Amino acid sequence: MIFPPTVGVMDLFLILAVIGILAAIFVLFITLVPIDITLITRNTGSAYHHTITVVWGLAGFRLVAGEEENFWEILVLNHAVFRRRADNLMPKPSPEPGPREKGSTGLLTARKNLPLFLDLARAAWRQTLLRSVCVRVRAGFADPAQTGLVFGYVQALRGIVSPWEVIAIEMEPLFDRVALEWEAALGIRIRHPSFLFPSGFRLAWRLART
Repeated sequence: MIFPPTVGVMDLFLILAVIGILAAIFVLFITLVPIDITLITRNTGSAYHHTITVVWGLAGFRLVAGEEENFWEILVLNHAVFRRRADNLMPKPSPEPGPREKGSTGLLTARKNLPLFLDLARAAWRQTLLRSVCVRVRAGFADPAQTGLVFGYVQALRGIVSPWEVIAIEMEPLFDRVALEWEAALGIRIRHPSFLFPSGFRLAWRLART
């Protein structure tokens, strides 16, 4: 059966229209939807725990590293839909290094691509918004006077950063023992991720070629 030519042309226009709509949605997504990054680190003196979460729209990625568990997972609507263990996240003590090799390839590559790294860093800095900084420290030194001195410095720092509501710093001085424990959280937002693509693409292209 032979169809009229107009039917094929209409189908072509329909396909192009669908592609155009999808492309427009993609461009709007990468331009308007920000990327939220949260870093949490905790040290209780006997154990440590680090978490980094990246959320872009409805999807996200979380990496967890600690003494008891190491894994990464894919998030959808802030719920894990896939998880995989990664027991080699935290580096193990390595033996003493041997004689230094001449002409390290990694160092030469980093020096050669330093302008591209700086270009990407500048683009990221312009698009990065600080959402929150929260630091809580429990610390004590052998000399109680030194503990009090450090506590005074922290209180002065709190006064300096008090105009910024997104920054919170607390310290609990321990005068009866030596200890250092902390819990810190950092939240940043990349407002327009598409502005990082040109610099990131140039850097990735250079690294792929070298």
